[in-house]
Amino acid sequence: MAVSLPKRLGFSALLLLGMLGSIELAGRLLPTPEVPIVLPSHPERGWSLPISSEFSFAGFPATSNSLGLRSAEPIADPELRMLVLGDSTVFGHGVDDEDPFAEVLAQRTGADVQNAGVPGYTCRQSAHRYREVVEALSPDIVLLYSMHNDARIIHADEDWLGAAGHHPLGGVRLLTAAMTWVRIQRRISRMSIQEFQRCLTRVIEAQHARGGRTLLITPISYAAFDPDLSVDELKDVGPFYGAIREVAEHTDTVHLDMSDVQWARGNLPDTLMLDDVHPTRLGHRLMARWIHAALLGSGLMEGPQPKDLPKPGTRNAPFYDSTKTRRVVPKPPRPD
Repeated sequence: MAVSLPKRLGFSALLLLGMLGSIELAGRLLPTPEVPIVLPSHPERGWSLPISSEFSFAGFPATSNSLGLRSAEPIADPELRMLVLGDSTVFGHGVDDEDPFAEVLAQRTGADVQNAGVPGYTCRQSAHRYREVVEALSPDIVLLYSMHNDARIIHADEDWLGAAGHHPLGGVRLLTAAMTWVRIQRRISRMSIQEFQRCLTRVIEAQHARGGRTLLITPISYAAFDPDLSVDELKDVGPFYGAIREVAEHTDTVHLDMSDVQWARGNLPDTLMLDDVHPTRLGHRLMARWIHAALLGSGLMEGPQPKDLPKPGTRNAPFYDSTKTRRVVPKPPRPD
């Protein structure tokens, strides 16, 4: 008796799924590639900060709270709470606990500012972190700072990315490893422009859906200090600058462009930057001032206008207004 075509197709599909499942099971039994970041492993995000711990990173002591954030414990029922998502710059690579711009911003504003930065994180991992803590923290404002790790080209020694859940198929090790291998061969960034934009958009829309506000920040870069170099033309990273601006416009989100070195006028790059992407203690303090000015000038938060900040509503307003056709950048405040 002949078997119908639908049954044959169904049987073939079951065989294929069984084969893939067997290979996937075998792949999971193989040793997991070592994640080259000295932080505790995490089943979904690859790695994370330890919980309620004192630890060392990049030669500097650091302290984490009960949520695994580099901040003091969340304040109960604060008047204003901010959550800062991002990478090692947000975390505070190379500076002490009191120096990351999130902590300086808390000191300046009196708000409860929770630092969710983790070294090495892309937008995808930060988005996962947001989903983990949003109910516990219910942030009024989210500061979203991501780009450098997203734009970084995957190299042959980074097969740990698949095991770290660094791809949308992170839970399927076989397929993730295969897609990571393809990216390595084609020298594709950890996240494509489209993936990066979708990730930023999802975080912003999730925050807005719950009645919160968002400040989208284009990260700083040492390369921006070169007067002969346009950041939009930087290899690998350049297109991501424009991608962030497009997301700000599409989602009608306030955008602070820290790639513009106007914020650092009057200071030598070596006094503000430890390396290509990480600010010094002074760099963090100037960043916090600009972020404070952007929050006040854009109306994302209310409060008295400190004397060291440019007046809002003028050419000194340090944020990208998506309703305008041009950026307006302030003269930087004088450092302490």
